[in-house]
Amino acid sequence: MSRSINIWMQLLGFDRDAEDKGVGAFLDRTGFVPDSVCALLYHPDFVHLHRGVEREYTLFQDNCAYLGIPCNRERERQKWTNYDLRDLVAQLKSKGVACYASIFGSYLNNKFHHEWLSDHPELRCSKREKPGSLMCLKRFADGTYYEDFFAEKMVQTLVDYDFAGIHLADSFCPSFLLYLSDYSTDMVEQFAEHTKLPLPPEILSTMGDDSVAAVEVRPDYIWENLREAWIRFYQWRWEKFFRKVCAAAHAAGKQVWILGMYCTDPFETTYLYGFDSKAVMDAGVDRITANILPTSVSLNKVGYPYYFH
Repeated sequence: MSRSINIWMQLLGFDRDAEDKGVGAFLDRTGFVPDSVCALLYHPDFVHLHRGVEREYTLFQDNCAYLGIPCNRERERQKWTNYDLRDLVAQLKSKGVACYASIFGSYLNNKFHHEWLSDHPELRCSKREKPGSLMCLKRFADGTYYEDFFAEKMVQTLVDYDFAGIHLADSFCPSFLLYLSDYSTDMVEQFAEHTKLPLPPEILSTMGDDSVAAVEVRPDYIWENLREAWIRFYQWRWEKFFRKVCAAAHAAGKQVWILGMYCTDPFETTYLYGFDSKAVMDAGVDRITANILPTSVSLNKVGYPYYFH
């Protein structure tokens, strides 16, 4: 079995002001040449609001550092531009290191910039408590699928920077426990369209209303009465999402990596998240990067008795 070493790190690990963007110092510190680096650009607006490379512009603070944090032990957050980042990718490539763009599906309520999701609230996850971050399986208000928009913007971004591919983390692969989310009108309608299962009047009467009170009604019925169908529906939707995204990436000569292994085995991942790792790999995902910590904590949260049967 061949082995490769990938390092997942934010831009604070490099140096925008150095001629080689800090690549030489980075490799001196590692003591070896890794096969690849996943540049943690964090915020999905790196893709959503990509403006090309015809003109130079400064990246958002939450692309220049994870959650926009101001510094690490070595340096303060730097104002990276799109040209700086493109140069970093080229510098790494010249040393034999492939570079991947790594993003989450986060929403920070416009903390560092006016976020794309603020203009598309229908794509935020409808949790039982309150709306959350990006739910990439949803549809726009006009009925078109987010994944079609994302696949096109993703390819434009990867090609413009010459990234080797995309590394999709939380919210993309997945991060929402099925018992808690997403029971929005859109996802329930997609479920009904796909399964052809009838829904009772108390559910149908809430459709079109995604207030917390309305959303609360749906999981109590669906999770208790249609649980297996709901899980299998999500399996199908994740596979469909990745077939589109991977086909677009591969056509451009790029790869798709995901952050995975959220549970201790494939069954747990399927049961808790509706995510079939094998089906997603068969759909075209090139690599799952191990996410070690959640495998030890996902089932140990207090107060949610319905994770396991």
